[in-house]
Amino acid sequence: MSVRIEHFTEKYLKQIYEIGYKKEMPEWAKFNGPYFEEYESFDSYEEFKQSSDYMYLSTDNARCIVYDDNAVGMLSRNWNSIKTRWLEIGIVIYDESLWGKNIGVKAIELWVSEIFDQYKELEHIGLTTWSGNPRMEGLARKAGFLKEAQIRKVRYWQGTYYDSVKYGLLREDWEIHNQESQADINEKDIAIEDNKNWFRYRVGAIIIEDGSVAFAHNSINSYYYSIGGAVKMGESAEDAVKREVFEELGVNYEIDRLAVIHENIFIGDEIPLTGLQCHEIALYYLMKPRGSKEVLAQSTNMYGAKEKIEWLPIIQLDQINAYPKFMKNYLENPKDEIIHISTIDGLDQDK
Repeated sequence: MSVRIEHFTEKYLKQIYEIGYKKEMPEWAKFNGPYFEEYESFDSYEEFKQSSDYMYLSTDNARCIVYDDNAVGMLSRNWNSIKTRWLEIGIVIYDESLWGKNIGVKAIELWVSEIFDQYKELEHIGLTTWSGNPRMEGLARKAGFLKEAQIRKVRYWQGTYYDSVKYGLLREDWEIHNQESQADINEKDIAIEDNKNWFRYRVGAIIIEDGSVAFAHNSINSYYYSIGGAVKMGESAEDAVKREVFEELGVNYEIDRLAVIHENIFIGDEIPLTGLQCHEIALYYLMKPRGSKEVLAQSTNMYGAKEKIEWLPIIQLDQINAYPKFMKNYLENPKDEIIHISTIDGLDQDK
């Protein structure tokens, strides 16, 4: 993935206009709290050039996010108080098909480095968002920011109150974050992403308690999905599945056995995989029951969305939008040996 930040040029401004300012209400503007009603579309680039947004992007307080040589977003910085050295930054990725690909995290990291290098006396950088934008909160955390304040029910939008959420990063925190990032190469997910393709090596946990199986769902996607996640570099699959179970449920489960090798090939149809050619290889482990459905953790998925664990009755799985789809048939017809299931465009084939 090639991400860099640059001053805006005429070429980049034209690209931003095309992806960010032609539609009546683009997806990015729906999350740009509290400025929802300030968005304005423009019928032509010449009209856009007369706007305050164009003027701001042309200043030294803005940077263009360039991904694979195309302008995809913007970064901003603004002083709450120059006198007290209080500076805040912001970010927009205009193309929603690129959300969740860590482009924003990389861009924020580059921006923070540039700002701390430029302002040697600066000790703190802030980032303010709202509780209706879990992706932005996830981005802030991944970039090393800590939540510093949450002002409840001060963002009212479409009949609902939301919180204002403030994140911050000290220079000393940033230095630690950089050191950890350099030392953390062996903690990276085994995954490959570009603007057309997505691959992941994953583990999944089959956890059954009292006729129900544990699934997760989040505040962004419409479906349930199995407990689990990407294997990290240098990590065994068995260690990965036990780690994922504890991270998502907050309790430890022991492995019974490897049950299913699943190869899943599909075109993504929901954010953040929309339109991508996806290929996932997953090892599903049957876990030993604990005799309790109690869970303690509240986790987030790899894109920062809050997750909730649900125990779905096995006999009702075919009536629920839950993945992988083979789960009900497998649990009703278990096999002692390891089976290989290949799913191509939603159709399962036992091997």
